[in-house]
Amino acid sequence: MRNKKGFTLIELLVVVLIIGILAAIALPQYEKAVLKSRASQALVMLQSIIKAQDEYHLINGYYTNNLDELSISVPEGRRLGKMSDDEHKKIMVLLALMRLPEDAA
Repeated sequence: MRNKKGFTLIELLVVVLIIGILAAIALPQYEKAVLKSRASQALVMLQSIIKAQDEYHLINGYYTNNLDELSISVPEGRRLGKMSDDEHKKIMVLLALMRLPEDAA
């Protein structure tokens, strides 16, 4: 009789198929988790901007569109700085929506 030392082609194909199925299931779940994480980070950053804008408004009597003037720290890799008028309007709409009561939204 022959001495078997190794795997048959069928066995290797079954293993590759199983790995492919597991990857197909895991990848969408991973992407969903990454999206949730980014959304929660954005929410925390927007809440910080709201508080800093309110503080700036109390001190100066108006809101700023230069986020560098606010008393917030930005995580590394994130950039705030000077915004265009269009970007400023979008942020102000988001901030206003975040201030609405839950049942009004």
